[in-house]
Amino acid sequence: VPAAVNTRAAPRAAAPHAAPVRGASLIADILALQPAAAAADGGAVIAPTYPSVPTMSSCVVGFSLDRARRFGFSTPRAAMGGPLGGRAPRIVAHLEDGRVGAAATEGAATCAADSAWARANVTVTDLARPFSPLVHDAMRRMRKAVRRPPPSLDWTLSASESVFGCDFKRNVRQPSTVAACELACADSRKCRAFTFIAGEQICVLKNCARLSPAKGHDTYIRGPKIPGPRRYARLPGVAVGGCDFERSELRDATLDVCQRACTLERRCRAFSHLRDLNICYLKSCASTPTTHPAFDTYVKPDTCVAAPPPQPLAAPKKVAVVITVHDAAEWVERTLTSLWAHADSPAGRALPDAGDAIFLVNDASGAETLRRLREVAEARGRARRLAVRLVNWDGGHRLDGYTRAANLGIRAALREAPYAAFCLLNSDVEVVDPRWLETLKRHAFSDPTIGVVGPLSNAASYQSVPALRVQTGKESEDWSKNELPPGPADDPWTPRGVAAAVARGSRRRLVDVPVLNGFCLFVKAEVVEAVGLMDEVAFPHGFGEENDFALRALAAGYSLKVADDVYVWHHKSKSYGDATRQALSAGSAEAMRERWGSMLRHAVKLLETNQELAEARRRVGASLTGSACGPGRLRVLFVLNPQKEHREHEFQMHGGWISIVNEALGLRDRGACAQVAMSSWLVPYFDRAFPQPAGAPPLVLAYGDAVLRPEQLADALYERAAAFDVVVATLFTTVEPVNLVAACHPNLLPAYFIQDYEVKFARMTPNQRRRARESYTLYPRMLSFAKTEWLRRRIRKAHGTRVAAVRGTIALERFHAARAQAPRPDADAVVVFVAMVRPSTPRRNAGGTMRVLEGLRRRLPGAVATFTFGCVPSEFDALLASDALRELRLDAGATEAHRRHHLGTLDQDQIAALFARAHVFLDMSHWQAFGRAGLEAMASGCVAVVPADSGSEDYAVDGVNARLVSTKDEAGAVAVLAELARDAALRARLRARALETVEGYALRAASATTLRVLCDALDDHADRAFSVHVPCRDNPFLDFSA
Repeated sequence: VPAAVNTRAAPRAAAPHAAPVRGASLIADILALQPAAAAADGGAVIAPTYPSVPTMSSCVVGFSLDRARRFGFSTPRAAMGGPLGGRAPRIVAHLEDGRVGAAATEGAATCAADSAWARANVTVTDLARPFSPLVHDAMRRMRKAVRRPPPSLDWTLSASESVFGCDFKRNVRQPSTVAACELACADSRKCRAFTFIAGEQICVLKNCARLSPAKGHDTYIRGPKIPGPRRYARLPGVAVGGCDFERSELRDATLDVCQRACTLERRCRAFSHLRDLNICYLKSCASTPTTHPAFDTYVKPDTCVAAPPPQPLAAPKKVAVVITVHDAAEWVERTLTSLWAHADSPAGRALPDAGDAIFLVNDASGAETLRRLREVAEARGRARRLAVRLVNWDGGHRLDGYTRAANLGIRAALREAPYAAFCLLNSDVEVVDPRWLETLKRHAFSDPTIGVVGPLSNAASYQSVPALRVQTGKESEDWSKNELPPGPADDPWTPRGVAAAVARGSRRRLVDVPVLNGFCLFVKAEVVEAVGLMDEVAFPHGFGEENDFALRALAAGYSLKVADDVYVWHHKSKSYGDATRQALSAGSAEAMRERWGSMLRHAVKLLETNQELAEARRRVGASLTGSACGPGRLRVLFVLNPQKEHREHEFQMHGGWISIVNEALGLRDRGACAQVAMSSWLVPYFDRAFPQPAGAPPLVLAYGDAVLRPEQLADALYERAAAFDVVVATLFTTVEPVNLVAACHPNLLPAYFIQDYEVKFARMTPNQRRRARESYTLYPRMLSFAKTEWLRRRIRKAHGTRVAAVRGTIALERFHAARAQAPRPDADAVVVFVAMVRPSTPRRNAGGTMRVLEGLRRRLPGAVATFTFGCVPSEFDALLASDALRELRLDAGATEAHRRHHLGTLDQDQIAALFARAHVFLDMSHWQAFGRAGLEAMASGCVAVVPADSGSEDYAVDGVNARLVSTKDEAGAVAVLAELARDAALRARLRARALETVEGYALRAASATTLRVLCDALDDHADRAFSVHVPCRDNPFLDFSA
């Protein structure tokens, strides 16, 4: 079977099987492998005889010949190169009845394809075991007869994998063949799951749900033999958990619940849904390949799993920070200054004071260095945090070597007090966050098996981010120092800015490693007690002592971890210099090889192939380069719903989009860096509508036109989101993708800019309506905010969700300029009325709008002129001919007049010009969550008539600056319009007050509320997450002024 198209991750080589096909003797008549015949025949096609089973050293791969055209081959022999990844098969077989091809290699330890196949003839029975989840009718009857809470399921799978299957003759799919597939799985000791491919009548038996089923196929997990609560112990390898849903009318409803359950379960990597039984299975099989979003089995990429924040310690842990000094006083002083600056900061003082101290150890330094550093230590004093203890300052110990000096510092700390841990810190580092030491403490003491923890850095060999090595073209590349990247002149990159980028990209994971770089080692005291100090005999000058110590700790049963949420800047080689460092390293390397041999080589191989460290480097790289914003700016990303491409003449800039862009522009004016993510084809339209000044970061971030589904949107944003502090959903369909992304980025704040009460939208499927309803309540971590009190009150009453208040924004300059270009006399003989009609949006009440306009024309013939806009002419013609206007009995002249005065779809400048020339704007929507068009009309000097009991009431006061009408009372609306047509003084009075009102909705003025709401939530979120990056607090770029 061809491997499924992987749309969720970058292309990668097919995963090898952990074991060849074996243990399959319980499946009758399996394809025989005949290595001798195959070798003699040179791999020719052999007859399908089945006397034996595959041998222990064989792998079998297969494919469906009916789908061979996808891979561009037509014969069985030509096909073999594809599934085997280019290896020449030793045996080729063609099963004519099932149109299945198979190939095998004798002596192969692994296979390079995703599926191994064997043919079997299985007895087909009508029913399997009575409580099997595959017996559809029996399960349905049982559910009807007994109403009980759904059981909790927890299935255990083997960590090793092999996949084999049986081929049924082609026939119409029946439950009996599925039951037979289950029986085959039940009779196999190794089988834990199977997929039945209906179109091919093929059953695939699986240890682990690894294969990607094609569209329309179901992945079934074998159930136990007895009903009721079902729990099996989890193993370290692969586990499958499940939840059972009651039957529902919509199949995709439970699919969505299943996906959310998988999202909320931190261990879950994938899920399958049994369509007929409404059973959802959550899977934590990390090796399951990602699948096409249309398939029935969904898989979350590994990037989606983030750990919870490190928990506070039950009791403070006292740590001794040991720094050895070999001259380079300037760099030592910089290290101390960075430590103290963060310890004395408000965030540092908020942390518990455990009595941590710095032990500064003299390692053969000159007199001037000792004098200078003594003055620095005495100025600090011993009463403040991180006070300094001077060790060997009198030169009593002639050390001349890092390892001896580090050991002397540890001994001095042990004599002074019972320290719980030691942090060995190089003298040329720069601490960039107040929480660095507390975070290392929490990580180290979160598990008794953890012995040593290290941070990420710019220059720390395998702990370096974002680059590991400098690409010089040589066979042996140099370690990268990851110098500061270029940045804007007003906001250059600093080590603290890089630390913020690391925090944005962190998953808060502790990565298992065999050794750690010695520039910053957090070592528990119990490890020192267990394995002793560092070996100062074999490694007197360092450069290898940390690896020896790490391997001894591993041998004693302790684990070593890299914390991907802690970052320490390393200037590197300031005490010894590069040449001296390389010479000392060469001498230590020989000692390491003699002592550890193959274990050291294995450790290096593990570090070279460590995927979690590679992922950390990728994520930090994405965080550094994923946005054109400066490193110190608050970064906000608004996410538009994916859109199918329209023909250009059908494109219309929606008011909701304008609101989103205005929020982004207002935040930019306040010092933040905000962008809007959208489908690629929309970018030219937005660039024309919202031009940005030269040198400004791009306003638009394109995520590709192939993105059409929520799962695809989440996939498109995973890496890019690492560059932002807040990602904002803007429609109910984007809420789930934003939260999927936030699950991957624990320091990212997910938010929802609620622009309307979407539950009441027309033309929604039941599933869409349910998703809209759940978007307000499903993700408690999400910050929700809205522009009007009407919308906030409605959501709070219907769903119990508290929604923060922000103010709506409009680009006043655009409308003021249009008004200045077209002065409007109040005493015109003909009063101009304009209205927006959009038949495609029922809540906009296009029919009611036209009935009111026609009623006004008939009441005041010749005294008024009516114009409409908002839809293409063909939609407007259909509206005129619709049942909604039939009662008006429009004659040919009236119909032609309405057509002639319909202006089609207008851009923002055209709307501003229209409002500037009109006297009255009519909005007859059933409701408006905000009513942007009414506010824009007011900004243009056009009197607004807007619906009562809606969001328009936030800015419109009846009889003061606008008129409010009940859209259910069309006669009353006609009367209000007629009054405005007759009374020029009333229009002038309303217009004057309206122009005063709109000043409070200017981009800069209104965006202050959005900035405060986001920053208050971000600060709280950063504290809860114990993040090293707090983007708003003390940010010099942000302007919170009124």
